[in-house]
Amino acid sequence: MIKRRLDPDKLFSVGDPELDRQHRELLKLGQRAVSELGERLDREAHKLLDELVRTIEHHFAAEERKLAAVGYPDLEHHRELHFEVREKLAELLLDATSGKCAPVDIAQFVLDWVENHVVTADKPFSNYLSSAKRAD
Repeated sequence: MIKRRLDPDKLFSVGDPELDRQHRELLKLGQRAVSELGERLDREAHKLLDELVRTIEHHFAAEERKLAAVGYPDLEHHRELHFEVREKLAELLLDATSGKCAPVDIAQFVLDWVENHVVTADKPFSNYLSSAKRAD
């Protein structure tokens, strides 16, 4: 049997260069965080988690702005998904400060979320973005 390798650039592409670049950046940052973070919430862990949260927030803002600009009909639901992730991240960060959760667990959550969210929640709007670009 021949195994095909999945092309991450295609798998995580929504057809918008800026959003695709951000998705790749989030994946790389999540992978780096999983490999570098450990059990302790030290200064370096704080810096990396802060970078991860800032990158996520920047991406959410860009994505929501683009979807609003093209009149994406499911934008409110997509915003709710982003809100849920923000809440979960805040909860995990609080747990990490109290020792209930390891920084590496937060990174793994983010990495799993990015991989799942792009494929299941972002892919549906890729056709809509493409259609809106063609209509311009």
